[in-house]
Amino acid sequence: MSFSYRRALAIGCAGSTLAASVILLGVGQASADGTGAALPAGSSTSSSVDAATAAAATTAPATTAPAASDTPAASTAPTTPSVTVSSPPATSAPAVASAPSASTAPSTSTSASVPAAPPSARAAVPLINLLTPTSVSVTDVGAPTAGGTTAGLATVTGVSQPTGLVTFSLFGPADPTCGGTPLSNTAASLDANAQAQSADAPVFRAGTYHWLASYAGDANNSPSVSSCAAGAFTVGKAGPQLITTPSASAAVGSAVTDTAAVRTGYLPTGSVTFRLFGPTDPTCAATPVGTRTASVSSSGRASTAGIATSAVGTYHWTARYSGDANNNAATSACASESVIVTKATAVLDPGSAAAVASSTSLTATATVAGFHPTGLVSFVFYEQGNTDCTGKRLSTQRVLLDANSTASAAPVSAPAAGVYAVRLRYVGDVNNRSTAATCTTVTVLASSLLASTGTSTTAPALWGAGLFLFGSLLVVGSRRRNNA
Repeated sequence: MSFSYRRALAIGCAGSTLAASVILLGVGQASADGTGAALPAGSSTSSSVDAATAAAATTAPATTAPAASDTPAASTAPTTPSVTVSSPPATSAPAVASAPSASTAPSTSTSASVPAAPPSARAAVPLINLLTPTSVSVTDVGAPTAGGTTAGLATVTGVSQPTGLVTFSLFGPADPTCGGTPLSNTAASLDANAQAQSADAPVFRAGTYHWLASYAGDANNSPSVSSCAAGAFTVGKAGPQLITTPSASAAVGSAVTDTAAVRTGYLPTGSVTFRLFGPTDPTCAATPVGTRTASVSSSGRASTAGIATSAVGTYHWTARYSGDANNNAATSACASESVIVTKATAVLDPGSAAAVASSTSLTATATVAGFHPTGLVSFVFYEQGNTDCTGKRLSTQRVLLDANSTASAAPVSAPAAGVYAVRLRYVGDVNNRSTAATCTTVTVLASSLLASTGTSTTAPALWGAGLFLFGSLLVVGSRRRNNA
């Protein structure tokens, strides 16, 4: 084989070895840049020497190949030319075997530059987020009740000190997912403790409300929003006060009333139940003497119909408000609602004075009006001529009233015909006041003027005179005097 043929054969073998090395280096390069992707299109084993030289980072050392069987004996095999590749990052290529030659070939080196990879072959560089993540939580301040106000307190947490604004949105009981229109929207700045408090917001109905806090973020912290469910809080019922006004003192037998006003509640509805307790139950523990229920008006007031009293003494009212969806129940105290019931004013009627058809006795009758009066009536009879209820007494009596509230004095002996005076006074009982004394007169007629049966000519004249005198006595007997 001629020298030129052997040289060509050696160069061809070296090119095949170099191509295989380039394929291996291309796979390694893909793994080194972290992408793990295959070489881009156009960088296959069929590439030119530029692809092979791009895989070699340093000069590959020359290796000595054994002589072929048809190569004449020679002293030392010639060295294969080496290739030096400059390309970042530098990697070492494996040695390439050279074909045997008849004589030692001079050592040569060749330098080649690597073209830049296309954009599709470059690894993607991730963007760096310079904002630190944050979280925001919100709680309710205080213990609000229906008709009152409340506020939210938000706390923002993050790696960097958060600054900026927090927006507070309040949602009512009808919006448990915070998806509708908020009842209020306010904003507040974070303080040095990364906290912000909203302005006061009104709460109207009792129930479960929700705060939603939105942090706007700042130069170092990302925005964040609290959870609707985590911002839940309860608005309780209002605690109204029951202001009561009982009726004034009244006489026994009269009806008493009570009025209640529901105050400091939120639009109270419902009813008020009134109970009246008698004088023997000062703690309102026994059965009430009467119960009435009245509805609460739009002005928050309720009044009871009257309940009649039956005894003298101190009565007590209690009032209980039923409460409603937004207001708790309320009750007035027994001791705070007292009504004094006094005795009735009795009226004594002495009756009509009448001529007594007897010369030996006189009497009187009296009737008392009041609250089921019982007790005694005092009768004092005076001698003839003492028409002003002064002077010497003929008789003093105390007579018990009967079931008809009437008392009649026993007959009193009259020494002679004429006009007599009697003083009457009701002494009272547990339910009725005593009366002032009343002075009246009773006339006793002479029996000779009433009984004449003779036929004397003077009889008619005497009888007529007697009738005239009888009429005059009736007039006189009708006179009454009142003495204290």
